[in-house]
Amino acid sequence: MATNLSLLLSIILLLLVIQPIKGHSFKSLQHLEGSHKGQTVKGLHEIKHYLSAFGYLKLDNSIGLSNDHASVKDKDEFDEHLEHAIKSFQKNFHLNVTGRLDSSTLDVMMTPRCGVSDIDNMSPNYAFFPGKPKWGKKYLTYTFNSSVTHEVLDKLSFAMQTGSEEWHKHTQFTFARGRPSSTSDISIGIMHMDGPGKVTARAGPPTFPIMLFDPDENWSINDKPNANQLDMVSAATHEIGHILGLEHSTDVNAVMYPFLGYGMTKRELSHDDIDGMFALYGKP
Repeated sequence: MATNLSLLLSIILLLLVIQPIKGHSFKSLQHLEGSHKGQTVKGLHEIKHYLSAFGYLKLDNSIGLSNDHASVKDKDEFDEHLEHAIKSFQKNFHLNVTGRLDSSTLDVMMTPRCGVSDIDNMSPNYAFFPGKPKWGKKYLTYTFNSSVTHEVLDKLSFAMQTGSEEWHKHTQFTFARGRPSSTSDISIGIMHMDGPGKVTARAGPPTFPIMLFDPDENWSINDKPNANQLDMVSAATHEIGHILGLEHSTDVNAVMYPFLGYGMTKRELSHDDIDGMFALYGKP
């Protein structure tokens, strides 16, 4: 009972750190293309919630957004705070820094992604969590908690094994699956997040080593996922990086890049991922 309560409290803390997106459908953003400062466009509040969820915009800095009684007009106003947040997002992901919602910016925003917040103005490409938390040991165990159904377990087991082997190749870390009833370093579960095609998975830093996957996604573990499938191995490899202490990278080739589209795989660590680990832990 104490173990289950501790796990529940840890998951609550993880969800407080990693904010969900409210009332947002990534595919509903296309009509906002071309929006810029000074305009009031229906649906801009969804962009504000998106940028707030991923660390680019403080709700109390945006007109009307933190006030439940504010008019829809105020919530949909393109103010200077929204422009600054969009510029930061564009800069992080090597887009043209216009402050406008151009097609390339919206294309990135509508791509399925990890639910961990980005670091504003990330530099160099790899990044760390505040305070640079890291493990004091190199042998880590993981278990699947009671939320993982039999339908998901086989795929998730393969994804974790394959992803952890990739990190083991390039780092000092060794991973092993623990017994179901045993205490482990990393707890892995599933949780319905925000529907398919949005936030696909999320994980905490070494201080909150919990990993969650959204069962609403159409997951695949095949080497070549179909055009309507997301690769669970790539997602697991990415989330393991968070567990080890890496934040998101701005390098589109990195495993720690937060976006992964349908039908794509990214299972092998890039130089940026490896350099980030060496910067945090030193070379093996």
